[in-house]
Amino acid sequence: MNGDEEPKCLLKIGEMACKIGVPKSTICYYTKIGLLPFVARTRGGYRLYEESAVISRVEAIRKMFANGKRHAGIFGGNGSGSNLQQVKQMLDK
Repeated sequence: MNGDEEPKCLLKIGEMACKIGVPKSTICYYTKIGLLPFVARTRGGYRLYEESAVISRVEAIRKMFANGKRHAGIFGGNGSGSNLQQVKQMLDK
């Protein structure tokens, strides 16, 4: 790490869920389908999430829902998974 980088704030799943106001199950689900990355695990096996990255991604997902998209449509409700890939690409922009 160089002198210009801010230290990353890493939070466990419960802390992250509380911080952004969603259930832990939402964080688990988004992680499971590949929308939220975790950066490390503690010795006890807890996933650690980078606070700023998760907050920005969850806000982007919320905006997609606010624009009329539904879970089934966004996350490949037709079974193809192609919509999920599109969502991942939009989040990575």
